[in-house]
Amino acid sequence: MTDHDVTIVLPERGDPRFDQVEALFAEHIEHLRTVGQLVPFVENAAQLWRSSVEKAVGRIGTVQIAVDRDEVVAFCYGLIRALPDYLGGEKFATMPHFYVKESHRGSGVGTRLRESFAQWCFERGCTSIESYVSPGDSVAFTFWQRAGFAVEHTQIRNFLTS
Repeated sequence: MTDHDVTIVLPERGDPRFDQVEALFAEHIEHLRTVGQLVPFVENAAQLWRSSVEKAVGRIGTVQIAVDRDEVVAFCYGLIRALPDYLGGEKFATMPHFYVKESHRGSGVGTRLRESFAQWCFERGCTSIESYVSPGDSVAFTFWQRAGFAVEHTQIRNFLTS
C-alpha cells in the first residue's frame, strides 16, 4: 500500500472527523495495553481525551490526521510547552499520542504525519519534539529512532499501596 491517496489535515474544533479520531484513540488505547502501559485507562477514556484535545486545538495544541478518501487512518496530537529556565526556556513540542491504523503501517503515512507535525512545530518556534514509546513497542521505537529521535530518559513508576 502507498500513501498517494492520503491527505494530512489539521481539523479545527467541531470537525465531524473527530468522531473517527476518537474511535482511533480507542484503538490506540487497546494497542498501549498490549505494549506495557501500566496506568489503566478509565472506561470512557477516549471520550475524555477527545474533550480535552478539542479544547487545546488552535490554542496550544494540534491534532493532525491522515485521511484516506473519507477515512481517518492515523492521527497525532501535540502541544507546545517551554523548557524550564535552567534548561534555556526554549519552546518545544510534546507529542503524547501518535497512532497509525495497522492497515496503513509501512505505507509512509506515519512519516508524512510526523513530518507535518514537525513543520507545525518549527513554524511556532519549537526547537525540539519529545514523544513517548511504551517499553514493549519495538516497532514504534524503531520508527522514532529512524526519524532521528534519541532516548533521553526512561520513565519508571511504582504504584503505592496502603
